[in-house]
Amino acid sequence: MTKYFKIFLIIFVGLFLNTNAYSKALKTKVIFESENGGIYSFKNPIVSGLNGRAIDAFKKISLLSDKNCSRYSKNSFIFVANTSSNFWVTILSNGDLIEFGAKGFVPDYSEEVKLFRSYYRFYCGKNIEEVLVNHSIKENLFPSKLFKKSVISEYNSTYAVYKDNKYLIKQVTDKNKNKIILKLKEVKKNKVKKVKTKDGVAVKSNIAYADYSTVISESKKVCKDIGYEANSDKFGNCVLELMNKSDGYEMAKIQENILITKVKDQENIGLEFSYETSSGQKIKKESKWTKFWQGAAWILYEYGDEIFAVVLDLKYDTNLSGYNTTSQVTSNTGGLKCVSQRVGNVIHQNCKGAGGTHIYCMYQKLGKSMVKRTCRDKSV
Repeated sequence: MTKYFKIFLIIFVGLFLNTNAYSKALKTKVIFESENGGIYSFKNPIVSGLNGRAIDAFKKISLLSDKNCSRYSKNSFIFVANTSSNFWVTILSNGDLIEFGAKGFVPDYSEEVKLFRSYYRFYCGKNIEEVLVNHSIKENLFPSKLFKKSVISEYNSTYAVYKDNKYLIKQVTDKNKNKIILKLKEVKKNKVKKVKTKDGVAVKSNIAYADYSTVISESKKVCKDIGYEANSDKFGNCVLELMNKSDGYEMAKIQENILITKVKDQENIGLEFSYETSSGQKIKKESKWTKFWQGAAWILYEYGDEIFAVVLDLKYDTNLSGYNTTSQVTSNTGGLKCVSQRVGNVIHQNCKGAGGTHIYCMYQKLGKSMVKRTCRDKSV
């Protein structure tokens, strides 16, 4: 064996081993699984030696997700987002996979858990509505320490379904969004607790729908996740639609009691509430006032601290709320826009929101330690 032949043999074997090393399958791992979905990972490859290994690894974890979801008679879903950057794996519109491509859809994954590994989050669901609702409460379904911030946006309206070894890119439709309204109601458990009224009487209340902070936060989260821009008219309409599945009258009364108790305990001030039509008639609980009660509850929840400051201003002649006789203060929270102005011992407030909602409220000082809040419906 000549010297040159030995050198050639060494180079050949080195290239052979090097090629095999690059073609070796990436290590995949099941991080977490449940009936709602799973988190799977693979070790990040060396860019110069992909050779289909990232694609094979993603297919493998897709199969693992599909197998897990099949246990519960569900399909496997993963949210995706358009990308113009290079990622280990992207999905083309026709369902094909490419490696380190700058065109296509990047799957929902995180790199912030452990160095040199990519973590992918899949959902299990019988349909996209179930998946979207679960996505809105993902913090409760997937351990945050196992999947931190995703590289894709939280405004998810595009997703991929993995079925029969194929990836189907789909969009969330208006029909899907309408069905979510009913699905969101289903996931809220009917729990009963006691709530004290302003008279000190304990009454039973369904906190699944009376706890307005939970209802509104979950509603906002869902509307945000399905792609509506915060504070837009569509966002506001979406939130109101979700809230309409709850009892607006009950929620408004609960928020009233929270404020009544707060001002009484902290400042020994009595607070009264009154609601009227544009002609001055009392507004009752009837279903025809659903939109009004939803708006009233929303204002009480979003502007509770400001209302508390208004009460203090009226009693102590301060300006804690920032409303004075010469300028107006505008607030915009979650799609409701409220403009208020103080004139002497009266503060006027106009709140407008989605669906033509318009509620006018007037705050008046009665005696030394009583404030009355009267609201009128001026909706279109």
